[in-house]
Amino acid sequence: MAAQWQNLEEWSLVASNMKFPTATLLLTDMGAVCATQLIGVKAMPVGPRNFAS
Repeated sequence: MAAQWQNLEEWSLVASNMKFPTATLLLTDMGAVCATQLIGVKAMPVGPRNFAS
């Protein structure tokens, strides 16, 4: 699984917020465009409880 995240980071599709101890990987603008093309609808941001923020 780590290799997949590394690939996404290398392609600039995700970025880490670099917070310790729970770093979060976030979609970059390019990642959001790719996700929209893959799923066919614009992805909405999700908060910590899976509610659109």
